[in-house]
Amino acid sequence: MGADEGGAREATSPAITLLTPEEAAKLLRLSLSWLAKGLELDVLLEPGGRVTAVEIHMSSSHGVLDEAGIAAVRSLPPLPLPEGLPRRPLRIRLPLDFQLR
Repeated sequence: MGADEGGAREATSPAITLLTPEEAAKLLRLSLSWLAKGLELDVLLEPGGRVTAVEIHMSSSHGVLDEAGIAAVRSLPPLPLPEGLPRRPLRIRLPLDFQLR
């Protein structure tokens, strides 16, 4: 390694660029949004609106996000079905997207 006129050593490896915290957070959000596909759940509701079953139709490709989505849906209080729908079990496909905040 040589020295320049100011006595500083020349770099022998590529320069490292440091990011501000804001730039790092933006890069992380972009990376996660690229990596995490949306999660799609199949949800079975009883006629009274209570969730009786939750299954993954399409994974987000991240187990922790899949489990968080399932837990969120299972924890919902009964959701009354709209008037006019027959009073029978209803299966719906629920898409979920995640945002990093």
